[in-house]
Amino acid sequence: RRTMVSSREQKERVKQVVSFTACSESVAKELLAAFEWNVEMALDAFYDGGYGVASSPRATGGGAGAIDRARLASFFDAYKDASGEKIDVYGMQRFCDDLEVDPSDMVMLVLAWRLDASAMAEFQRDEFQEGMVRIGVDSLDALKRRLPSLREEASDAASFRSLYAYAFEYARSSEPGQKSLALETAIEMWRLVLAGRFELIDLW
Repeated sequence: RRTMVSSREQKERVKQVVSFTACSESVAKELLAAFEWNVEMALDAFYDGGYGVASSPRATGGGAGAIDRARLASFFDAYKDASGEKIDVYGMQRFCDDLEVDPSDMVMLVLAWRLDASAMAEFQRDEFQEGMVRIGVDSLDALKRRLPSLREEASDAASFRSLYAYAFEYARSSEPGQKSLALETAIEMWRLVLAGRFELIDLW
């Protein structure tokens, strides 16, 4: 059974997809229409299926918004460690300093989620470069401009469920071999993820 969505609600959902992905309204409409106006499914298709790379003005226009792979590689190289294949904790600190964001800021968790980072406080080269392509940025300045929409993703109910599930797997990567999180780590992650959503969180 098809879900009926009013014209007003369609416009609101288009705005949501545009704010999260920075794609054009026409791309947002096409995605939403393909998934019966389900925002979560549309966002999943955009990020997981590489839709934004193939269809958005950032990838096809050849102008200022096009993804430049060489520039993206240089972006990663500015923070890489001696191995050349990852950004370690020291590079991450410099990365955050240049972004003008505290490492404990919620937006860094959202970014790790969007890059599908496999370990805390580091990004592998392939995670970083392919994740940035999905987000639609290839430089520090471009990522700075995307931070507001990345922050908004943490407030969206549909995205939050996925982010919450990711956060604890991500935190568990800091404790290899453990089946569950240490209580201290879990509480810190809850404080980060649930800030503003659960008024008693500070009592923990």
